[in-house]
Amino acid sequence: YIPFFPLLKNFHITSELVLFVFLPALIFEASLKIDARELLKNIWPVLLLAIPGMLISMLLVGIGLWFTLDVDIAVALLFGALISATDPVAVVAIFKNLGISKRLTVLVEGESLFNDATAIVLFNMILAMVLTPQFSYSNALPAIPEFFRVFLGGIGVGVVVALLMSELMVRLNHEDSSA
Repeated sequence: YIPFFPLLKNFHITSELVLFVFLPALIFEASLKIDARELLKNIWPVLLLAIPGMLISMLLVGIGLWFTLDVDIAVALLFGALISATDPVAVVAIFKNLGISKRLTVLVEGESLFNDATAIVLFNMILAMVLTPQFSYSNALPAIPEFFRVFLGGIGVGVVVALLMSELMVRLNHEDSSA
């Protein structure tokens, strides 16, 4: 109870708030710091690290939980998708202190960005499977093209929004400098 913040009394953090407000803001902030030209030069290694790397990590964690804790495999994979996303903040800080090459820093930061996107898509797809009562593992095969549709669609939407925002920022900056 905080008497001087009555508006916060009814405020609840929901999964939708985190997924659609906080997480995009964090990913946007991280993407502002990365050199886009360097990222595009290294896009294939970044994608190779982010997508198959994330899938392998999720499978290792999920299968490990399934064997050791004897939980349902779908729940174990859900946890694996949740926990396998990486955060390179400490690694990038160490790289900058040691003077590590820009390419390696871009690989780590880019992998983290795409890794987050992969984790979000995987988590939501596996969560839908866990929550669907009539789900069977033979129905999981159609999830593979759905994963790529959602992943690539998210990238497409992100590119369009980024181009629109970039154009808006250029026009606003141009108007400010000409005034």
